[in-house]
Amino acid sequence: MGPGYGNGQGRGRGRGRRWGQQLENHGIRPTAGRELVFSVMRETEAHLSADDVFQEVRKIEPGIGLTTVYRSLELLYQNGLVNKFDFGDGRAVFELSDRYSEKGPHQHLICRSCGKILDLTGFRAEEKSFAEGMKNHVDKEYGFAAEGMAIKIYGLCSDCRKE
Repeated sequence: MGPGYGNGQGRGRGRGRRWGQQLENHGIRPTAGRELVFSVMRETEAHLSADDVFQEVRKIEPGIGLTTVYRSLELLYQNGLVNKFDFGDGRAVFELSDRYSEKGPHQHLICRSCGKILDLTGFRAEEKSFAEGMKNHVDKEYGFAAEGMAIKIYGLCSDCRKE
């Protein structure tokens, strides 16, 4: 790896190695590529495509390949560290799982004109109760252990409404 990788200095800016223990805690063998991908996801609140993650990882370690990024994202998704969404444009985007994100639980507003994705946060008690009730319902009625919910609300963002 390049100079300063994972030690808080140089081009790595402290990314990488510090996340190895969290990966191990989820049964993931921490490789340099996986740690870099997880680090990029930890350091953004954006919804990133695999290509976006690849571009960020390449800034730190130019030798990382796109296949490594795809496989790492899929592994992080399968182990609940990141969420994976397809908002209808045929391109998956990823974000840090709610339990690791400072945003906490949230849903998504998707502009059907420009494709912008906005996070819907700040739920009231009754909205939180509704979500918990839905999880309980699917468990009781269907024997399905819901791990989370994703609500997508489509419409026009404020910028597109002005046009």
